[in-house]
Order: sequence, then structure tokens, then C-alpha cells
Amino acid sequence: MREKLSAKQYGINEFSVLNCFCATHDNKLFAHVEDDPLVFDAHQLTLLHYRTLASELYRKVASYHTVLYQVEAQQKKTPRDKEATEFLTASAAGNLLGIRDVGTAFDRCANNLFAKKYDDISALVVHFKKLPSVMTVGSFLPQYDYDAKPLQLIHDPEILAQTVSFNILASQDHAALAMLWFKDCNLIKPLAESFIAQESEHYTTLAIQTAFEYLENTCMQPTWWEGEKQVVQNLLIERMQRAGTPFEERKAACLTFCGVGFDQWDYSHHEFLSYLNGGTGYWASRRASSLVSSLAAERRPGSSRSRKYPSACPVASFAMKQASLLSSNRPGRREAVRTSARHLPDGTVVIG
Repeated sequence: MREKLSAKQYGINEFSVLNCFCATHDNKLFAHVEDDPLVFDAHQLTLLHYRTLASELYRKVASYHTVLYQVEAQQKKTPRDKEATEFLTASAAGNLLGIRDVGTAFDRCANNLFAKKYDDISALVVHFKKLPSVMTVGSFLPQYDYDAKPLQLIHDPEILAQTVSFNILASQDHAALAMLWFKDCNLIKPLAESFIAQESEHYTTLAIQTAFEYLENTCMQPTWWEGEKQVVQNLLIERMQRAGTPFEERKAACLTFCGVGFDQWDYSHHEFLSYLNGGTGYWASRRASSLVSSLAAERRPGSSRSRKYPSACPVASFAMKQASLLSSNRPGRREAVRTSARHLPDGTVVIG
């Protein structure tokens, strides 16, 4: 049985370091999001998507190797626990499919970035008036939208799942939620549209719910966390605990408003961004707080619009290539969450 999660306090530098890249290249590559104002231009969107995917792939590769070690340990036991071995083997296969899906997106984003092609990313950026009490950087494979409608089946050997990057950052002294996806990922824009179709006073809670539902790299401001009632803390911890176990299927309503408000950052406005012409020109749809987007037609699992997994990219080559690139033996700088962490006191609370 998995150990019960609890909130622990860490320093900003201790929590937010991820050894994905060597320090020299990290400094040069991410200078536009680390050192410049976060304005969500085409180059910044590409950098954020790239680094978020790298973070997620790093974790998936590490998780995969951990499960392989557990399988090997089970096979050495006498008598052998057949049920446990079968379960771990199935988990390893699922992890490998996750590496395939995220690795494919990472590889595409890397090629775009180094070719200076910045017009392949679309985004929803939701701006708030206050600074965030919760920050997160991560990507996930959404199965349902914010209305509990099905989007896609995941871990299908024949179909490549679509990935969304989900960032809660601080942008020019206010909270900003950024969802990012490749323009041709036709199942992800409906996810973003379903978010913005909810009541604006629920946006803060929905953002926090999503972070605890899907993303490990989530931290909280200590004064906010410690000021919440125990029942609220338990709701969030139990959500993360439940979502992180392979024994329970993810519920269709996992992203819908749970009925309890966790915080209020005060919604300001939002933007649907889609840059054109290599990122030099752009089209952006800016909506006032009173305007609700119309939802796209429901995308159901098995839709003909799902993209097939490209046979030219074997799973094994992805695992080898990405594990080589995302080496844990090279000192790296802080990942994208560092951009948003500067306003927090040194003593970030994380769940672990």
C-alpha cells in the first residue's frame, strides 16, 4: 500500500531544481523566460512548452526505471508473487507508452525550438489580479474536459495520445495560468475552451484542482496552506493521493468544480494565442470577463481525428534518446517554476 502523502516544507532552491540540462546550455536556452518579462510571446510559449515536456519526460523515464527495478526484485523472490509481478509488468508497459507519448511531443518541440520555429504552439493564458498561492509546471494526457466529457483514451498501443502543458506562474506581479498545446492537437483546445466556459469565480479553484489531480511538481505558499482548514487540506491531499495510484481509474468528473473554493486570485482576462509566420506576427483572441467561449463539438475516444503513432519512431529509441539527453548526472538550473517562485518566501510547501 502506498504511504499516505503529507505536506512538507522545502526551500525554493531545494524544491525547484531539476537536473534536466547542463547549466551552460540551460542559461542560454531559457534566458528569454528567466531574465525577460513573461509576456507569452511565440518564443516564450515554445520555451515553456519545451521545458514542461522535458520535466514530465524526466519523471516518466525515472518512474519507468524504478518499476523495472521492482519487477526484477519480485522475480528474485522465493516464492515468487505472481500477481505482484504481473501488476508491475503491466505498470512498466503503461509507463513506456507514456514515455512514447510525451517523448514524441518533446522531440517535436525540440526540433521546432532549435530550428527557431515558434509558430507551432497554441495557448490559453488566463490572467488574474493577485499573485498565485499555488504554482505548478507539468504536462498530462487529459482524458476528460472540465464538463466531464471524454476527450481521448490513453495508453493505447496504436494511438498517440495528445499532451497539454499546464503552468501556473507569476507574470508581472500577477498569477497567470498557461495551457499550451501543438496547433494540430485537436482534442486539447476543447479542454481549454471547457475551462474558460466555467464560472470565472471558479477559475482559481479549477486551476488548483488540476495541479493536484495531475501534476507532481506543485508547490504552495506556506501562509496560504497553513491558513486553510484541515478539511480543505485533506481534500487536496486525498485528490493527489487518489490520482497517483494505479488502483483507481480516473473519474470523468475529475476536473469539474468540486464545490469547495480553495482560493481566489480574482480573474482579470484571458487570451487564446496562436502565432503565425514563424512567430513574428500573430493572431490572438482576447475575451473580456463577461464573454464565454462557445464549446467545440464533443471529441470522443476513438475519433477518426486521433493521430496514429508514427511507426518511424520506435518506443525503445525514444527511451534511450531522452534518457541520454535528460541525464540526472549533469548539474542543471531551476525549471520553469522558478520564474513564478520569486514572490514566495523561502519555505515552499509541497506534497510528498
